[in-house]
Amino acid sequence: MDAVFPDWYALLSELLMGAFGVIAIGIVACGLAPDLLFAWLPPGKKGVSEIMSKYYLFQDQKRCIGCMACVAACKSRQALPRGPFPSLVVAIGPRRVGNLPRTAYTFMPCFHCENPWCVAACPTGAMRPRTEDGIVTVDPDFCVGCKTCISACPWGAPQWNPETGKAVKCDYCYERVEAGLEPACVTVCPTKCLYFGTPDEIPEVRRERYARARAHDL
Repeated sequence: MDAVFPDWYALLSELLMGAFGVIAIGIVACGLAPDLLFAWLPPGKKGVSEIMSKYYLFQDQKRCIGCMACVAACKSRQALPRGPFPSLVVAIGPRRVGNLPRTAYTFMPCFHCENPWCVAACPTGAMRPRTEDGIVTVDPDFCVGCKTCISACPWGAPQWNPETGKAVKCDYCYERVEAGLEPACVTVCPTKCLYFGTPDEIPEVRRERYARARAHDL
């Protein structure tokens, strides 16, 4: 009986995490802010990290074709084995629009929250935001592979690297950003549906893309 218990425990954990993931994807698909999902819960270790990310990764869903080039670039840049996906493209659908089936694709990187639960859960301080820009990173030298960050994040951003026995995650390719470049996922996108910049720039980008789409329809 004792030998069976871990299998059931692991299955239950996966089901619960999967349920959280479905709720999270639904909220993102509706265009709601990530922090709304758990706003009703107690803040946990309030004050551990309240550094708002200086950057934002915006996806134009209408341009995304679900080619997964961004996902492949993210894995390649971090030289990850099979298993971990620091960023994902989630297919929503197909659903009927007019008389044709349509599938929408939602890009799911790390959201680099203002008060990230993964940072609050990490017992060693390996998971922390950079003071200069708020990008949440994981320091492999401090990571002990306890997986508490993976359990704490409702979005599934921290992933498990079976080769190193440590957590990995989307970090906006911060070394590229420091060099004045865009994250790898943005660079390889063939339809230019991803835009990386500051939150103040995003409304202007959305207005410009909307105007271009309207002009094309006319």
